[in-house]
Amino acid sequence: MVHGKVQARADDMKALNAESGPFLTCVIPSWNNHEQCRQMLNSFVEQTGTDHGSYFRLVVVDNGETKSHLRSSMKEHPLVDILEPGENLGWEGGLDYALKHTPSTPLVMFANDDIQIVPGQFGIRHRGRSVRR
Repeated sequence: MVHGKVQARADDMKALNAESGPFLTCVIPSWNNHEQCRQMLNSFVEQTGTDHGSYFRLVVVDNGETKSHLRSSMKEHPLVDILEPGENLGWEGGLDYALKHTPSTPLVMFANDDIQIVPGQFGIRHRGRSVRR
């Protein structure tokens, strides 16, 4: 992470393709902040496109006490994995929970549920091809 930008080069890590799976997991703990979380995910998809599944894994940890509430508000984001620990683990506890319950990737990004991903945030190149949208 350099000044808020993820910078990666394909020759610095394993060959990246659909068969090897995502190389970046973005973990977003959330607690009763569904609207802002939805906006954050929208901004992520605007910058990475809807075909980001082979590059990125988005994981939201729902720290809310109402089961499936966040899941029902995220139906428009089928590429997002939602984990429900059943209790409020806090921000760090949510990150730890996600890391223990998702497959590992070479890179992990931790994000708040109230941020917006802006143009140029992801400057990632894969085999000479820009992934940035």
